[in-house]
This record gives sequence, structure tokens and C-alpha cells, in this order.
Amino acid sequence: MRYVHLTIAIGIFTFSLSWSNVMADEKSTPQESTNTPYFPNAVELMGTTYYVAQNDPKGSDDNPGTKELPFKTISKAGTVADQGDFVMIDEGVYREEVLLPKNGFLYVPWTRITYKALPGKRVYLKGSDVFEPKWEAIGGGVYKAALPAGLFKKDAYNPYELSCVIDDPKKVRPIKGEVLPETLGQIYVDGKAFEQLAGMEAVKNTAGSFVVTGNGKEIVVHFPDGKTPAGKLVELTVRQRCFKPMYPPVGDEYNKAAYMETWGMVVEHAAEPGAFCYFRPLSIRKNGDTGIIVRKSFSMRGLVVPCSKMTYNPAYISKDKPTIIASMVDDLKPAQMDEWDILTLNSDNLGKTWEIRDRRRPDTSREVNHFFDEDNGMVIKYYRDRKRKVVFEVSSDEGKTWSSPEGVDFRARNSGMLKLDDGSLFLPGGPDFTCYIGKWRPDLSGIDWERRGTAKRNPALPRHGLSEPHAVQLPDGRIFVIFRTGATLSSQEKPGTPSVKLFTVSEDGGKTWSDVKPLTYEDGSYVYSPASFPDVIRSIKNNKVYVLLNISPKPTSGCDPRSTLHIAELDPATLGIKRDTIAIIDTKHYDHYPLVRFSNWARLQDRDTKNLVLFLKLHLSEHCPIRMGYDYGLYRYEIEFPD
Repeated sequence: MRYVHLTIAIGIFTFSLSWSNVMADEKSTPQESTNTPYFPNAVELMGTTYYVAQNDPKGSDDNPGTKELPFKTISKAGTVADQGDFVMIDEGVYREEVLLPKNGFLYVPWTRITYKALPGKRVYLKGSDVFEPKWEAIGGGVYKAALPAGLFKKDAYNPYELSCVIDDPKKVRPIKGEVLPETLGQIYVDGKAFEQLAGMEAVKNTAGSFVVTGNGKEIVVHFPDGKTPAGKLVELTVRQRCFKPMYPPVGDEYNKAAYMETWGMVVEHAAEPGAFCYFRPLSIRKNGDTGIIVRKSFSMRGLVVPCSKMTYNPAYISKDKPTIIASMVDDLKPAQMDEWDILTLNSDNLGKTWEIRDRRRPDTSREVNHFFDEDNGMVIKYYRDRKRKVVFEVSSDEGKTWSSPEGVDFRARNSGMLKLDDGSLFLPGGPDFTCYIGKWRPDLSGIDWERRGTAKRNPALPRHGLSEPHAVQLPDGRIFVIFRTGATLSSQEKPGTPSVKLFTVSEDGGKTWSDVKPLTYEDGSYVYSPASFPDVIRSIKNNKVYVLLNISPKPTSGCDPRSTLHIAELDPATLGIKRDTIAIIDTKHYDHYPLVRFSNWARLQDRDTKNLVLFLKLHLSEHCPIRMGYDYGLYRYEIEFPD
């Protein structure tokens, strides 16, 4: 046997290689030389692993953070964790604000700093403290208690003095008068967030609610059973953040994002959550002079990335009850996407809370679109079966029983149904764009569909064409349909097309349609938008038409950015968007990577308040490098329009 040694110089790097050359006639088992350089095809771990164990008797922040001598707090680990490091956390409730002096690096994915629960361990990081005050009864099951004295120390962070209006942050306590604006404070009882209201009378009339008194010193709570919460866990938000970046915010939005992930943890109860924490139970956005106010509140927990939890629209189930019906995927258990159960749920408070009505395996159909016909009290559901055929069922008893499924020969899965002024049903479908008019059978046993007009796609216009159509009937009777579309890059063969939404209009009930045109502002300039889900509604409050879409400040290509969702009034004369009415429904936090998405929602209009209610979850672009740790819960957006 002889050995060969070789030295290779590549640029500034020098490698020494050696291997053995075994003669063919020698009997030997080939072995890997320990001197041979090893270059794996991926870097699994490049940093240091630190350990945190709150309940370990040996745990101390004076320790080195090893498995044998762990830190006691996540905060200590946060001070030393650097690019590529892992922080492994043992079971416990950690009531801390973790400061993050270091960040991962934009272009090197494995430099992310990862905070991870040890396998099988329950790890909570909370912005709340246990609250055990002396409760004083003030009548009607309502109690008050003094807020913790520590909130009022010099330079202390006090969320019970600060407004929860995102775009108008200010101090709102102390205050005089009966109106008590909502604050960043929050109370939880056995994990349930109580609803914050803006006055004492409202709290007295609403079980499970609270308000901060005008002097800002006390909290008034209406407990559901009318008794103090003896034996229950009461928690009070006291910290601004759970994870709080402290590194300098330099560069553009990509450089400012937090390059970290959390695995297997529950991070919650912060007053101003950031990207790596469950969001607040309530936030408000006033949107300046637009008159459009958005109240965001929690609806249902969600744990995974995909684009929607409630994919299609909910609906009322009767003329005189507040109950709505909806379809959702159950993404709270480990499973492949095509194995998630499909839930049918009811809500008696328009999606603030839900009750599961039915659970089924996804072997017959996926999620369901619902529609309620206010004229005859019939509930309609339509969906695509496993053979990808669109199927309709109807119910006359509030969704308790349904007619036999009836398939149709057109596509309409992504489109919301519309009731026209003449009483007929309108549904945009495919191929290309074709509309269908539905008429109830005399015995209300089902709907007969008639194919109407078609709008053809102009080959020169964007590649996404006429997909995901959404329709509204304008006050003058015309039908307006908007499409997803998107940009087409230029080539030698043909010029490109801009990243805009397209629309078409019918003046004869859908028999004929105008040429498709780009959506513009009133002055004719393009409304730039990525290839993303649009929507359009006519408010039952003010009879105005509003478009919902992701507006980009400049031309874009592909499906992003969708990091801000907008709503704006449509001018019925020009069929353009009124610039001065553009309002934000939601937008990313600066800790978020810019390729997070606010799109693909479900909606209905509240018959009592006349407000628009959206159900929406954050999801991610396929190109977003951060996948774990964001809040993927379903949130409820109540949008109040001006009169």
C-alpha cells in the first residue's frame, strides 16, 4: 500500500488531501481516510447550542448555558445567541421580554437564530403576569381591581395608558367622560381573552368583557358567571414584547426583518406583539380621513403556512337569527395538507367564537362556499368534489339537512355568488370568463343555471388572464367583474404588460361584456398590483362600491408583494379607484420578512351593523425564507364604512 499526498491552492484557500492507493492484488477492505476533507452538501448546524431550563435546580443565568449547566431564562440566552445559534428550551412558563442584540443574515439562511422547545416539552413565553388582586363587586356580576403598582413606576411600560389604535398611537389615560378608548392592556382568564369595550355600561351588559377606568388605575371586569375567578388563572398583559429586537434597524425592509425562528413554543400576551408572537385580541386602524375604520380581533387559532384557513365565504342561515355557517380546514394537528379534516362551524356572534357542527375527512370534497338567499331563506353551498366537479346543495332548514348534490359543467370554485336586483342569482365562472344566471325551481329543490355571456382574454394582456373573478352589481344596475391577473414580462416576440387588475362590465344582465381593461385611478393612471386575489362589494350601509386588493407602489411581477391589504372606493362614473379613499386593512410588522402575505380572505356583511367582516390569516410567499414562528391564526376584521 502506498499513500499519495496532494496540496491544492484555490484562491486564498489551501487544502491538503491524502488517500491510500491499494494494489489490486492486495486483499483489503476499503476504508475512508480520516485525513480526507469532508464537504457535505448542506450545513446542518454552524452555531452554538444553548440550553434553558427554568425548573432545573441547577439552572442559573450565571451558567454557561450547556445541557448540564443550563441558563434559567430565555432572556439570558437571547443576550449571547448569535448567527446560526440554537436555543433549546425546557418546559415552563417564561414570563419575560427577551431582548435580541443579534440578528441572522439576509443572504445566508442557516444564520437564523432559532429558539426551540425541547421535544415533547410545553414552553410558553408570555408578555403577561399572573394577576391576583383584591376584587371589589360593583353590581351585576361586575368587579373592579387596582392595576399592579409596578406599571406606574417611573419609566415603566404601561399598556393600560396607551391607545390600541395602530395609526394613532397616544396616551389615552387618564381621561374624563363616559367614552373610555380601548388600550393596549388585556386580561385573560384560563387562557381566554376577554373583550375590551369602550365604556362602563357596555361592560355591564356584556359578560366576558372589561374596560380600563378613566383614571387609568383600575380594571373593571364582567366575569361570565358573575363571580370572582376563584381557582382560575387570571393573567394581565404587562410587557411590550416577548421577543424584542435591539440590533440597529439599518437598510431596507429586507435588512430590517428579524432572521430568526421559533419551534414548538407558544409565544403570546405581548401588548405590541411583533412578528414572533400571537397577535393582540384587539387592534384598531382609523385610516386618516378615509372614514374607513378597521377593528382586528382574534377568531380561531391556526398553526400552518398555507394561504387560507377559511377559504370561501360564510353565510347566514336564516332571516331572523344571527347565526352564520362556515367551512374551515383543521390545521391544528400534524397531517399532510390533503389529509386535514374539513370543519363545518356555526357562530352566533359573527365569527368572534365558533362551534364545530360537523367534521369530515377530505375524501369527498374540500372547503365549501356558502350563500344565503334573503328573499326565500334558503342556504346554498357549493364546492368542488374529489373529481374536481363543482357541486351544489341547498337547505331549507338552516343547514341541518341538504338536498342531494347536483353537479354542473362549469367552474366556479373561487367565486362568490351574487343576488341581482331582479332576484336572479349570478355566478362568475369559467372557462375564460363566463357568467351563469341561476333561477330557483318553484319547489325550491334546487337551482337551474343558464349560461350567459363570455368575456374573452386579450392575449396581449397579463398571463393570469381572467382568473378568480369577483362580481358586484353597481347602483345603476350594471355588473362589474374584477380579475386576479398579473404582469407579463416583455420579450422579443411581444411587449410586456403591467402588473394590474383587469375588469369588465355588463349593461344587459350578463348577456354581453365590455372589453377587459386595466383597473386605474380616477385620473387614468394604473393601480399596480401583484397577481393576487381581488374582491369587490357594494356596502349595505352606504350603497357605495369598494374594491379589496393588494396595491403596490410601483410595477411588480409575479405574486408579490402582498404585504399590505387595501380597500378603496370605486368611482361608478370612471370605474376607477378614488385615491383619497384608499385605506389599509392590514400590513406586515417591520420584523416580518417582506414576503409575508395578507390575501385570500372570506367575507360577509353584518346585517345589524352594516359593517363588512373579513376572515383572513397571514401566509407566506413560496420564496419567504422564514417559515416557523409567525402567527398563522385566523383573524376577524370588522370594517366600518362612512355614512
